[in-house]
Amino acid sequence: MDKPVKKTGLPTCLSTLAINNGKKPFPISAFTATEDLSQLAVGFANGAVTVIRGDLIHDLGTKQRIIYESDEPITGVELHVDATLTTLFVATTSRILKLVISGKGHGQAPKTVEDNGCGVGCMAVDKRTGDIVVARDDAIYSYTLDGRGPPTAYEASKKLISVYQDYIALVSPPTPAGESDTLRRRFWGAAADSIFTFTLIHPELRIIAHSESVLSDVKYIVQIWGDLYTLTQEGKVFRYHEKTLQQRLEMLYQRNLYTLAVEVAQKSGMDGQQQNVIFRKYGDYLYQKGNYDEAMTQYIKAIDSTEPSQVIRKFLDTQRIHNLIEYLEELHEHHKATSDHTTLLLNCYAKLKDIDKLEKFIKSEGDLKFDLETAISMCRQGGYYEQAAYLAKKHGENDLVVDILIEDSKAYAEALDFICHLDAETVSSVPPSMS
Repeated sequence: MDKPVKKTGLPTCLSTLAINNGKKPFPISAFTATEDLSQLAVGFANGAVTVIRGDLIHDLGTKQRIIYESDEPITGVELHVDATLTTLFVATTSRILKLVISGKGHGQAPKTVEDNGCGVGCMAVDKRTGDIVVARDDAIYSYTLDGRGPPTAYEASKKLISVYQDYIALVSPPTPAGESDTLRRRFWGAAADSIFTFTLIHPELRIIAHSESVLSDVKYIVQIWGDLYTLTQEGKVFRYHEKTLQQRLEMLYQRNLYTLAVEVAQKSGMDGQQQNVIFRKYGDYLYQKGNYDEAMTQYIKAIDSTEPSQVIRKFLDTQRIHNLIEYLEELHEHHKATSDHTTLLLNCYAKLKDIDKLEKFIKSEGDLKFDLETAISMCRQGGYYEQAAYLAKKHGENDLVVDILIEDSKAYAEALDFICHLDAETVSSVPPSMS
Protein backbone atom coordinates (compact mmCIF):
# COMPACT_ATOMS: atom_id res chain seq x y z
CA MET A 1 0.00 0.00 0.00
CA ASP A 2 3.04 2.26 0.34
CA LYS A 3 3.74 1.93 -3.42
CA PRO A 4 0.58 3.04 -5.23
CA VAL A 5 0.22 3.02 -9.01
CA LYS A 6 1.00 6.56 -10.21
CA LYS A 7 -1.85 6.80 -12.71
CA THR A 8 -4.63 5.42 -10.53
CA GLY A 9 -3.33 5.85 -6.99
CA LEU A 10 -4.37 2.27 -6.26
CA PRO A 11 -2.08 -0.18 -4.39
CA THR A 12 0.44 -1.98 -6.59
CA CYS A 13 -0.36 -5.64 -7.40
CA LEU A 14 2.75 -7.62 -6.48
CA SER A 15 1.65 -10.99 -7.86
CA THR A 16 -1.35 -12.89 -9.19
CA LEU A 17 -2.10 -16.54 -8.53
CA ALA A 18 -4.65 -19.01 -9.87
CA ILE A 19 -5.81 -21.37 -7.10
CA ASN A 20 -6.00 -25.08 -7.88
CA ASN A 21 -9.25 -26.83 -7.00
CA GLY A 22 -8.97 -29.81 -9.30
CA LYS A 23 -10.57 -27.76 -12.10
CA LYS A 24 -13.85 -27.79 -10.20
CA PRO A 25 -15.78 -24.52 -10.52
CA PHE A 26 -16.66 -24.01 -6.86
CA PRO A 27 -16.41 -20.66 -5.08
CA ILE A 28 -13.85 -19.86 -2.41
CA SER A 29 -15.51 -19.98 1.01
CA ALA A 30 -12.54 -19.42 3.35
CA PHE A 31 -9.04 -17.94 3.21
CA THR A 32 -6.09 -17.33 5.53
CA ALA A 33 -2.40 -16.42 5.24
CA THR A 34 0.68 -16.03 7.42
CA GLU A 35 1.99 -12.52 8.16
CA ASP A 36 4.80 -12.85 5.59
CA LEU A 37 2.47 -14.38 2.95
CA SER A 38 4.75 -17.42 2.64
CA GLN A 39 1.87 -19.81 3.39
CA LEU A 40 -1.76 -19.53 2.33
CA ALA A 41 -4.74 -21.80 2.81
CA VAL A 42 -7.89 -21.59 0.70
CA GLY A 43 -11.14 -23.43 1.43
CA PHE A 44 -13.83 -24.13 -1.17
CA ALA A 45 -17.56 -24.69 -1.01
CA ASN A 46 -17.12 -28.23 -2.41
CA GLY A 47 -15.12 -29.31 0.69
CA ALA A 48 -11.56 -28.97 -0.68
CA VAL A 49 -8.68 -27.09 0.96
CA THR A 50 -5.63 -25.97 -1.00
CA VAL A 51 -2.34 -24.88 0.61
CA ILE A 52 0.04 -22.54 -1.25
CA ARG A 53 3.70 -21.98 -0.32
CA GLY A 54 6.25 -19.65 -1.86
CA ASP A 55 7.34 -16.02 -2.25
CA LEU A 56 4.24 -14.10 -3.26
CA ILE A 57 5.63 -10.69 -2.32
CA HIS A 58 8.51 -10.87 -4.81
CA ASP A 59 6.57 -13.08 -7.26
CA LEU A 60 9.31 -15.74 -7.23
CA GLY A 61 6.95 -18.67 -7.72
CA THR A 62 4.77 -20.86 -5.53
CA LYS A 63 3.76 -24.47 -5.04
CA GLN A 64 0.25 -25.55 -4.19
CA ARG A 65 -1.57 -28.77 -3.45
CA ILE A 66 -4.96 -29.94 -2.25
CA ILE A 67 -4.42 -31.27 1.28
CA TYR A 68 -7.99 -32.03 2.33
CA GLU A 69 -11.26 -33.00 0.66
CA SER A 70 -14.68 -33.75 2.12
CA ASP A 71 -18.36 -33.73 1.22
CA GLU A 72 -19.03 -30.77 3.54
CA PRO A 73 -18.48 -27.14 2.54
CA ILE A 74 -15.41 -25.50 4.10
CA THR A 75 -16.53 -22.63 6.34
CA GLY A 76 -13.19 -21.59 7.88
CA VAL A 77 -9.42 -22.10 7.67
CA GLU A 78 -6.82 -20.71 10.09
CA LEU A 79 -3.08 -21.34 10.52
CA HIS A 80 -1.36 -21.94 13.86
CA VAL A 81 2.37 -21.27 13.33
CA ASP A 82 5.24 -21.75 15.78
CA ALA A 83 9.00 -22.26 15.42
CA THR A 84 8.91 -25.89 14.27
CA LEU A 85 5.30 -26.66 13.40
CA THR A 86 2.54 -25.29 11.20
CA THR A 87 -0.94 -26.62 11.91
CA LEU A 88 -4.00 -25.88 9.80
CA PHE A 89 -7.39 -25.75 11.50
CA VAL A 90 -10.30 -26.45 9.17
CA ALA A 91 -13.97 -25.80 9.89
CA THR A 92 -16.88 -27.34 8.01
CA THR A 93 -20.58 -27.04 8.64
CA SER A 94 -20.45 -29.97 11.08
CA ARG A 95 -16.95 -30.24 12.61
CA ILE A 96 -13.56 -28.70 13.42
CA LEU A 97 -10.41 -30.52 12.27
CA LYS A 98 -6.66 -29.95 12.41
CA LEU A 99 -3.78 -31.27 10.36
CA VAL A 100 -0.04 -30.62 10.38
CA ILE A 101 1.11 -29.13 7.08
CA SER A 102 4.80 -28.70 8.00
CA GLY A 103 7.01 -30.10 10.76
CA LYS A 104 6.67 -33.26 12.85
CA GLY A 105 3.48 -35.10 11.96
CA HIS A 106 3.31 -33.69 8.43
CA GLY A 107 1.39 -36.00 6.11
CA GLN A 108 -0.73 -37.61 8.82
CA ALA A 109 -4.51 -37.80 8.44
CA PRO A 110 -6.60 -34.88 9.78
CA LYS A 111 -7.75 -35.19 13.39
CA THR A 112 -11.23 -34.18 14.49
CA VAL A 113 -11.06 -31.53 17.23
CA GLU A 114 -14.82 -31.32 17.77
CA ASP A 115 -17.94 -32.71 16.10
CA ASN A 116 -19.46 -29.28 15.78
CA GLY A 117 -18.68 -26.85 12.99
CA CYS A 118 -19.49 -23.21 12.33
CA GLY A 119 -20.85 -20.89 9.67
CA VAL A 120 -18.82 -19.11 6.99
CA GLY A 121 -16.89 -16.20 8.48
CA CYS A 122 -17.22 -17.52 12.03
CA MET A 123 -13.64 -18.73 12.55
CA ALA A 124 -10.67 -16.47 13.38
CA VAL A 125 -7.22 -16.66 14.97
CA ASP A 126 -5.88 -14.72 17.94
CA LYS A 127 -2.49 -13.72 16.54
CA ARG A 128 -1.07 -12.99 19.99
CA THR A 129 -1.68 -16.49 21.35
CA GLY A 130 -2.28 -18.59 18.25
CA ASP A 131 -5.64 -19.72 19.63
CA ILE A 132 -8.40 -20.46 17.14
CA VAL A 133 -11.67 -18.70 17.94
CA VAL A 134 -15.02 -20.00 16.68
CA ALA A 135 -18.39 -18.28 16.96
CA ARG A 136 -21.58 -20.29 17.30
CA ASP A 137 -25.05 -19.09 18.21
CA ASP A 138 -24.78 -20.20 21.85
CA ALA A 139 -21.23 -19.04 22.69
CA ILE A 140 -17.71 -18.26 21.51
CA TYR A 141 -15.22 -21.13 21.65
CA SER A 142 -11.42 -21.22 21.58
CA TYR A 143 -9.12 -24.04 20.51
CA THR A 144 -5.44 -24.74 21.00
CA LEU A 145 -3.29 -27.60 19.75
CA ASP A 146 -4.32 -29.47 22.91
CA GLY A 147 -8.07 -29.09 22.45
CA ARG A 148 -10.97 -26.80 23.34
CA GLY A 149 -10.69 -24.15 26.02
CA PRO A 150 -13.43 -22.62 28.19
CA PRO A 151 -16.21 -20.94 26.14
CA THR A 152 -17.38 -17.33 26.46
CA ALA A 153 -21.15 -17.22 26.78
CA TYR A 154 -22.83 -14.87 24.29
CA GLU A 155 -26.10 -16.11 22.86
CA ALA A 156 -26.97 -14.53 19.51
CA SER A 157 -26.86 -15.40 15.83
CA LYS A 158 -23.43 -14.65 14.37
CA LYS A 159 -22.19 -14.25 10.79
CA LEU A 160 -18.71 -12.75 11.15
CA ILE A 161 -15.96 -12.82 13.80
CA SER A 162 -12.53 -11.24 14.28
CA VAL A 163 -10.07 -10.96 17.17
CA TYR A 164 -8.78 -7.47 17.94
CA GLN A 165 -6.29 -7.08 20.82
CA ASP A 166 -8.22 -8.18 23.96
CA TYR A 167 -11.58 -8.04 22.18
CA ILE A 168 -13.66 -10.30 19.98
CA ALA A 169 -15.56 -8.45 17.25
CA LEU A 170 -18.87 -9.97 16.13
CA VAL A 171 -21.47 -9.21 13.50
CA SER A 172 -24.97 -10.57 14.07
CA PRO A 173 -27.55 -10.82 11.27
CA PRO A 174 -30.94 -9.10 11.45
CA THR A 175 -33.68 -10.59 13.58
CA PRO A 176 -37.36 -9.86 12.82
CA ALA A 177 -38.68 -7.06 15.02
CA GLY A 178 -42.02 -8.74 15.59
CA GLU A 179 -45.34 -7.02 16.10
CA SER A 180 -44.71 -6.48 19.83
CA ASP A 181 -41.43 -4.60 19.27
CA THR A 182 -43.16 -1.28 18.63
CA LEU A 183 -40.26 0.88 19.86
CA ARG A 184 -37.84 -0.67 17.39
CA ARG A 185 -40.31 -0.28 14.53
CA ARG A 186 -41.07 3.29 15.53
CA PHE A 187 -37.36 4.19 15.56
CA TRP A 188 -36.18 2.31 12.46
CA GLY A 189 -39.37 2.22 10.42
CA ALA A 190 -39.25 -0.06 7.37
CA ALA A 191 -35.60 -0.94 8.11
CA ALA A 192 -36.49 -2.56 11.45
CA ASP A 193 -36.21 -6.08 10.02
CA SER A 194 -32.82 -5.51 8.33
CA ILE A 195 -30.65 -4.21 11.16
CA PHE A 196 -27.28 -5.86 11.76
CA THR A 197 -25.54 -5.67 15.13
CA PHE A 198 -21.82 -5.01 15.57
CA THR A 199 -20.47 -6.00 19.00
CA LEU A 200 -17.10 -5.94 20.77
CA ILE A 201 -16.75 -8.42 23.64
CA HIS A 202 -13.94 -8.58 26.22
CA PRO A 203 -13.85 -12.30 27.12
CA GLU A 204 -11.48 -12.02 30.09
CA LEU A 205 -13.46 -9.23 31.75
CA ARG A 206 -16.78 -10.85 30.71
CA ILE A 207 -18.23 -7.60 29.39
CA ILE A 208 -19.71 -6.17 26.21
CA ALA A 209 -17.37 -3.25 25.52
CA HIS A 210 -19.34 -1.86 22.58
CA SER A 211 -22.53 -2.63 20.67
CA GLU A 212 -24.31 -0.78 17.89
CA SER A 213 -26.97 -1.28 15.25
CA VAL A 214 -25.83 -1.17 11.63
CA LEU A 215 -28.18 -0.63 8.70
CA SER A 216 -25.83 -2.13 6.12
CA ASP A 217 -24.31 -5.62 6.24
CA VAL A 218 -20.71 -5.69 7.50
CA LYS A 219 -18.70 -7.64 4.92
CA TYR A 220 -15.20 -7.42 6.38
CA ILE A 221 -13.48 -6.64 9.69
CA VAL A 222 -9.87 -5.48 9.32
CA GLN A 223 -7.11 -4.61 11.81
CA ILE A 224 -4.54 -2.08 10.62
CA TRP A 225 -2.54 0.83 12.07
CA GLY A 226 -3.52 -0.21 15.58
CA ASP A 227 -7.26 0.27 15.01
CA LEU A 228 -10.22 -1.83 13.95
CA TYR A 229 -12.09 -1.13 10.69
CA THR A 230 -15.32 -2.46 9.24
CA LEU A 231 -16.35 -2.36 5.59
CA THR A 232 -20.08 -2.43 4.88
CA GLN A 233 -21.94 -3.61 1.82
CA GLU A 234 -22.62 0.04 0.95
CA GLY A 235 -18.88 0.61 0.66
CA LYS A 236 -18.57 2.61 3.88
CA VAL A 237 -15.56 2.16 6.18
CA PHE A 238 -15.87 2.69 9.95
CA ARG A 239 -12.91 3.04 12.30
CA TYR A 240 -12.94 1.90 15.95
CA HIS A 241 -10.25 3.26 18.25
CA GLU A 242 -9.85 2.06 21.84
CA LYS A 243 -10.10 4.81 24.44
CA THR A 244 -7.12 5.47 26.70
CA LEU A 245 -6.89 3.59 29.98
CA GLN A 246 -7.79 6.71 31.96
CA GLN A 247 -10.85 7.37 29.77
CA ARG A 248 -12.04 3.78 30.24
CA LEU A 249 -11.56 4.02 34.00
CA GLU A 250 -13.49 7.31 34.16
CA MET A 251 -16.40 5.67 32.31
CA LEU A 252 -16.41 2.84 34.85
CA TYR A 253 -16.28 5.30 37.77
CA GLN A 254 -19.33 7.10 36.40
CA ARG A 255 -21.20 3.77 36.45
CA ASN A 256 -19.83 2.82 39.89
CA LEU A 257 -18.21 -0.28 38.36
CA TYR A 258 -15.17 -0.19 40.62
CA THR A 259 -14.51 -3.94 40.72
CA LEU A 260 -14.35 -3.94 36.94
CA ALA A 261 -12.13 -0.84 37.04
CA VAL A 262 -9.65 -2.76 39.23
CA GLU A 263 -9.64 -5.67 36.77
CA VAL A 264 -9.03 -3.31 33.84
CA ALA A 265 -6.20 -1.57 35.71
CA GLN A 266 -4.52 -4.84 36.69
CA LYS A 267 -4.79 -6.26 33.20
CA SER A 268 -3.31 -3.06 31.76
CA GLY A 269 -0.26 -3.33 34.04
CA MET A 270 -1.08 -0.27 36.15
CA ASP A 271 1.26 0.01 39.14
CA GLY A 272 0.09 -0.54 42.71
CA GLN A 273 0.06 3.12 43.69
CA GLN A 274 -2.24 4.00 40.80
CA GLN A 275 -4.48 1.04 41.62
CA ASN A 276 -4.78 2.38 45.16
CA VAL A 277 -6.61 5.40 43.74
CA ILE A 278 -9.32 3.02 42.50
CA PHE A 279 -9.50 1.23 45.87
CA ARG A 280 -9.96 4.58 47.63
CA LYS A 281 -12.69 5.64 45.21
CA TYR A 282 -14.40 2.30 45.70
CA GLY A 283 -14.10 2.67 49.46
CA ASP A 284 -15.63 6.16 49.34
CA TYR A 285 -18.52 4.84 47.24
CA LEU A 286 -19.21 1.97 49.67
CA TYR A 287 -18.91 4.30 52.67
CA GLN A 288 -21.51 6.64 51.20
CA LYS A 289 -23.80 3.64 50.67
CA GLY A 290 -23.42 2.71 54.36
CA ASN A 291 -21.51 -0.49 53.60
CA TYR A 292 -18.81 0.24 56.17
CA ASP A 293 -17.22 -3.22 56.39
CA GLU A 294 -16.64 -3.47 52.64
CA ALA A 295 -15.50 0.15 52.53
CA MET A 296 -12.85 -0.62 55.14
CA THR A 297 -11.66 -3.61 53.07
CA GLN A 298 -10.97 -1.23 50.17
CA TYR A 299 -9.30 1.41 52.35
CA ILE A 300 -6.96 -1.24 53.74
CA LYS A 301 -5.99 -2.29 50.20
CA ALA A 302 -4.93 1.31 49.57
CA ILE A 303 -3.24 1.78 52.94
CA ASP A 304 0.28 2.21 51.57
CA SER A 305 -0.53 5.40 49.67
CA THR A 306 -3.41 6.90 51.66
CA GLU A 307 -3.20 9.63 54.29
CA PRO A 308 -4.48 7.73 57.39
CA SER A 309 -6.34 10.73 58.83
CA GLN A 310 -8.68 10.76 55.81
CA VAL A 311 -9.94 7.29 56.72
CA ILE A 312 -9.73 7.58 60.52
CA ARG A 313 -11.85 10.73 60.51
CA LYS A 314 -14.66 8.94 58.64
CA PHE A 315 -14.90 6.13 61.16
CA LEU A 316 -14.54 8.39 64.19
CA ASP A 317 -17.54 10.33 62.95
CA THR A 318 -19.72 7.27 62.58
CA GLN A 319 -18.53 5.61 65.79
CA ARG A 320 -17.62 2.48 63.84
CA ILE A 321 -15.09 1.46 66.47
CA HIS A 322 -14.55 -2.10 65.18
CA ASN A 323 -13.74 -0.80 61.69
CA LEU A 324 -11.49 1.83 63.23
CA ILE A 325 -9.60 -0.83 65.21
CA GLU A 326 -9.17 -2.89 62.04
CA TYR A 327 -7.64 0.07 60.20
CA LEU A 328 -5.36 1.10 63.09
CA GLU A 329 -4.09 -2.47 63.44
CA GLU A 330 -3.27 -2.55 59.73
CA LEU A 331 -1.40 0.76 60.04
CA HIS A 332 0.80 -0.85 62.68
CA GLU A 333 1.28 -3.99 60.55
CA HIS A 334 2.45 -1.80 57.65
CA HIS A 335 4.74 0.23 59.97
CA LYS A 336 2.85 3.42 59.12
CA ALA A 337 1.49 4.12 62.60
CA THR A 338 2.49 7.16 64.65
CA SER A 339 2.34 7.49 68.45
CA ASP A 340 -1.07 9.13 68.03
CA HIS A 341 -2.32 6.05 66.15
CA THR A 342 -1.02 3.81 68.93
CA THR A 343 -2.75 5.95 71.55
CA LEU A 344 -6.03 5.82 69.64
CA LEU A 345 -5.85 2.05 69.13
CA LEU A 346 -5.15 1.34 72.80
CA ASN A 347 -7.97 3.68 73.78
CA CYS A 348 -10.30 1.70 71.51
CA TYR A 349 -9.25 -1.56 73.17
CA ALA A 350 -9.82 0.02 76.59
CA LYS A 351 -13.22 1.36 75.57
CA LEU A 352 -14.31 -2.13 74.53
CA LYS A 353 -12.49 -3.72 77.50
CA ASP A 354 -10.99 -6.13 74.99
CA ILE A 355 -8.05 -7.60 76.92
CA ASP A 356 -7.48 -10.36 74.37
CA LYS A 357 -6.91 -7.92 71.52
CA LEU A 358 -4.74 -5.72 73.71
CA GLU A 359 -2.53 -8.67 74.65
CA LYS A 360 -2.33 -9.90 71.08
CA PHE A 361 -1.25 -6.42 70.00
CA ILE A 362 1.49 -5.85 72.55
CA LYS A 363 2.77 -9.47 72.36
CA SER A 364 2.92 -9.63 68.56
CA GLU A 365 6.04 -11.28 67.16
CA GLY A 366 8.66 -9.57 65.02
CA ASP A 367 9.83 -5.99 64.94
CA LEU A 368 8.29 -3.42 67.26
CA LYS A 369 5.36 -1.91 65.35
CA PHE A 370 4.43 0.90 67.74
CA ASP A 371 5.94 3.60 69.92
CA LEU A 372 7.01 1.79 73.10
CA GLU A 373 6.81 4.75 75.48
CA THR A 374 3.30 5.60 74.27
CA ALA A 375 2.09 2.00 74.62
CA ILE A 376 3.43 1.63 78.18
CA SER A 377 2.01 4.99 79.20
CA MET A 378 -1.44 4.18 77.77
CA CYS A 379 -1.52 0.77 79.47
CA ARG A 380 -0.70 2.37 82.81
CA GLN A 381 -3.35 5.06 82.34
CA GLY A 382 -5.95 2.44 81.45
CA GLY A 383 -5.14 0.27 84.47
CA TYR A 384 -3.50 -2.49 82.43
CA TYR A 385 -0.46 -2.72 84.73
CA GLU A 386 0.37 -6.33 83.89
CA GLN A 387 0.56 -5.51 80.18
CA ALA A 388 2.60 -2.35 80.87
CA ALA A 389 5.07 -4.35 82.96
CA TYR A 390 5.30 -7.01 80.23
CA LEU A 391 6.26 -4.40 77.62
CA ALA A 392 8.82 -2.80 79.92
CA LYS A 393 10.41 -6.19 80.75
CA LYS A 394 10.47 -7.33 77.12
CA HIS A 395 12.29 -4.21 75.97
CA GLY A 396 14.71 -3.89 78.88
CA GLU A 397 13.15 -0.88 80.57
CA ASN A 398 14.05 -2.14 84.04
CA ASP A 399 13.45 1.09 85.95
CA LEU A 400 9.96 1.28 84.40
CA VAL A 401 9.24 -2.32 85.44
CA VAL A 402 10.09 -1.52 89.06
CA ASP A 403 8.12 1.72 88.93
CA ILE A 404 5.01 -0.06 87.56
CA LEU A 405 5.22 -2.89 90.10
CA ILE A 406 5.67 -0.51 93.05
CA GLU A 407 3.64 2.58 92.12
CA ASP A 408 0.83 0.99 90.09
CA SER A 409 0.46 -2.67 91.04
CA LYS A 410 1.69 -2.28 94.64
CA ALA A 411 3.38 -5.63 94.08
CA TYR A 412 6.34 -4.98 96.35
CA ALA A 413 7.43 -8.59 96.69
CA GLU A 414 7.37 -9.07 92.92
CA ALA A 415 9.34 -5.83 92.47
CA LEU A 416 11.95 -7.02 94.98
CA ASP A 417 12.18 -10.42 93.28
CA PHE A 418 12.64 -8.70 89.93
CA ILE A 419 15.46 -6.53 91.30
CA CYS A 420 17.16 -9.54 92.92
CA HIS A 421 17.39 -11.26 89.52
CA LEU A 422 19.14 -8.29 87.90
CA ASP A 423 22.92 -8.12 87.64
CA ALA A 424 24.81 -5.69 89.87
CA GLU A 425 25.45 -3.12 87.13
CA THR A 426 21.75 -3.00 86.20
CA VAL A 427 20.65 -2.78 89.86
CA SER A 428 22.92 0.24 90.36
CA SER A 429 21.02 2.07 87.61
CA VAL A 430 17.67 1.66 89.39
CA PRO A 431 16.74 4.97 91.12
CA PRO A 432 17.29 4.86 94.92
CA SER A 433 13.66 5.82 95.57
CA MET A 434 12.59 2.55 93.97
CA SER A 435 15.23 0.29 95.50
